[in-house]
Amino acid sequence: MKRSDTTFTNIVLLLIISAGVAYLIHRSKVLEGFEQRKQEKEQLPIDAVIYINLDTRKDRDDEIKAELNRIGMPEDKIFRLSAVKRSWGALGCSLSHIACLKIIEERGWKRTLVLEDDAGFEDGDANRWSTGIKDIKSLINSSGTTDLDSKWDVVFLGGFVRDPKGPTETEYKTIFRTKNTSCTHAYIIRGSYAPKLREHTEIAVQMMIKNPPNVKQFNLDNAWSALMAEDRWFISIPTLAFQRESFSDIEGKAANADQPLRGQVVRAWKQGTLLN
Repeated sequence: MKRSDTTFTNIVLLLIISAGVAYLIHRSKVLEGFEQRKQEKEQLPIDAVIYINLDTRKDRDDEIKAELNRIGMPEDKIFRLSAVKRSWGALGCSLSHIACLKIIEERGWKRTLVLEDDAGFEDGDANRWSTGIKDIKSLINSSGTTDLDSKWDVVFLGGFVRDPKGPTETEYKTIFRTKNTSCTHAYIIRGSYAPKLREHTEIAVQMMIKNPPNVKQFNLDNAWSALMAEDRWFISIPTLAFQRESFSDIEGKAANADQPLRGQVVRAWKQGTLLN
């Protein structure tokens, strides 16, 4: 081999080695930047999120904070509500949601996400998540904030759809109008609607206290159906939030609403059946 060829080969090898060393030195920064871009998700159009958590359920506190962190929720928007503890779990649930609504009124938040601490987000499918969030943004951003000029009052991120003929389609692909949906684990509420929902829930609580626990018509989500029938309540389908499997203090047993909220509920209303 000629000397000039040897020199050229050595130069090429030196460049390759230098490039390799430079990559190894900066690899962590490159991967960090990649992971940061990878984790960026479409953000919910909210001023704040309140999650309801019993003081005795540190496990759920950690889990819901992990869920919020995974979807990139800013920490300064996250607020924990110490749940109201009652031996009758359904009563404590209603009182806890009333407390959330009072905070929304006091803080003057225009749109707030309320979560129960067993909520989980359907963000594994990037397209499903981004499409659903964009539709919610379009609905909310095209609407006013008062009762007179608003197009919405509450948007469920998930739930049992119980409309006998199914929810009503809207101009948004993943947003449906509902007049009967249960489960209160994840919903966005308009600020100026909070007083009406709070007052309605307070009346339902009084009716709960006057009736035995087996009378479920005044339980939170059942009581809310009266407002759904007359006001502007929507649900995102496919759902963006479900309930994680864990021990439920309300039911006093392990609860798993995962499968119904992720698939069976949609099939049910498409078949025209009513979920009890």
